[in-house]
Amino acid sequence: PHPLTRSEIRSDAASQAQAPAPGDVMARAPLAWNGLRLRVPVDWAPARLGRDYLGLESPDGPVMEVRFSRSAGNVAPDEVVRRMHKKSGLEVRTGPSSVPADWLSALPGRDNTGFDCGGAPISRGVASLCRECGTLAVIRFFPAGEGQGGAVAREVLASLRDHDRTQAAFELYGLRLDAPEGMTLARFSFPPGRFDLDFTGYG
Repeated sequence: PHPLTRSEIRSDAASQAQAPAPGDVMARAPLAWNGLRLRVPVDWAPARLGRDYLGLESPDGPVMEVRFSRSAGNVAPDEVVRRMHKKSGLEVRTGPSSVPADWLSALPGRDNTGFDCGGAPISRGVASLCRECGTLAVIRFFPAGEGQGGAVAREVLASLRDHDRTQAAFELYGLRLDAPEGMTLARFSFPPGRFDLDFTGYG
């Protein structure tokens, strides 16, 4: 693994950032984890990672989490949401009325369902199944991540890519790389000043 200093991380993140659109106040930056790509506000940072999980925070607290599964098959997104939150004890409501309509329309060509969760903090999001590659992503926003009228959340949803092989599979903390051909992520750790990503398979 190649070590990066804190200054290198900041410099690389800044170079990848996208200038804010007219009337907006926050630049956007690419973010990718294990093949799932998004474009998010630059002050959203990965705070929790799993092999198929990404949790982001901003200075205001948690903003978004994503759980995803490859080759989900024909599973119904709303059923996945119910199963996912069954053990949590949260009251979960699914259906198109659970989220703004433009959150669902931001993900064309996919099977989508909206959901909202009670508890503290409250949250809502979209479970989305890609008809082309079979990846199921459950994207959940907390109040600090929605933006005015849900506009920021809609923009993040519209940026979702889960099988674009022309872009890097990993892009975070100033790191940008692809998995070796034919190999998948097995283990990872981010000790201070270093990145350790272990892959397994037939490279």
